[in-house]
Amino acid sequence: MADDLPVPIALYPLNGRHGTSDISPNKNPPGILSDVHLAPGPYGHPQGSYQFSGNFTSNIEFPNNGGLDTRYSMTLLAWVNRENNDGPIVNYGTNSWGFHFWFVNGGLFSRPMTRDNQFLFYVTSSELSKTWHYVGTTYDFSSGVVKLWVNGEEVAQTIFGSEEQSTQFDVRMGAKADANDKRYFKGRICCLQVYNKSLSQQEIIAVQNRTFKTGGSASTETGRVWVGDACIEFNLDPRAPGIEVCRAHAGNPISGHLREAVGLDKFC
Repeated sequence: MADDLPVPIALYPLNGRHGTSDISPNKNPPGILSDVHLAPGPYGHPQGSYQFSGNFTSNIEFPNNGGLDTRYSMTLLAWVNRENNDGPIVNYGTNSWGFHFWFVNGGLFSRPMTRDNQFLFYVTSSELSKTWHYVGTTYDFSSGVVKLWVNGEEVAQTIFGSEEQSTQFDVRMGAKADANDKRYFKGRICCLQVYNKSLSQQEIIAVQNRTFKTGGSASTETGRVWVGDACIEFNLDPRAPGIEVCRAHAGNPISGHLREAVGLDKFC
């Protein structure tokens, strides 16, 4: 973890390299897969996400042995690409209601829950297009404000009040273990990040591509590496005088001799 970035209490890349493992310092138990499979992720990563089928059996369950219990302030972040309108991104409680962050009617829906499971206020966003989005919700215990975020921009907020949160339960993604609730997420999700603080906009933007910097591979002749927030394709041939950049997702091509500076952990 970079020293200048906030430290998550859980960081699940949800990709081919790490699967459902938590790569945060806490090393929470891995998520339990059910009827999901690896699929392309943001920026064309071939195994960069998990595909959810939109049915009762398609979910990932994250055991919560206390490591996911934020209790007070919190931030949930993930990359999502929806194919339907309704379903859980993060639901504390496998077949019950704790703090929950969903798609509802194609838009984001965040509802804090008090420690004794009282529903109070919620916040919603307008409908999101069916493509990749970097989404999140924050709750600040001091101010009582809950917010929704899309691609680094605040899109909605409401005042919930200063209440201890119902985050002590196991977490479900994709579908609750409740046969009576037939709202199941269909689409792809990756890079779930959980923080026990309400991140600022600057911090949310700074951690946007956090898990993409640790996944993937490179061949012996060509490869890709993260330089800042850009995924750069380059030539590994030692005879080459430099690296010819083929693509940078930020739209700012970069050139330079990076061979000696490239570490295996930086491949994307």
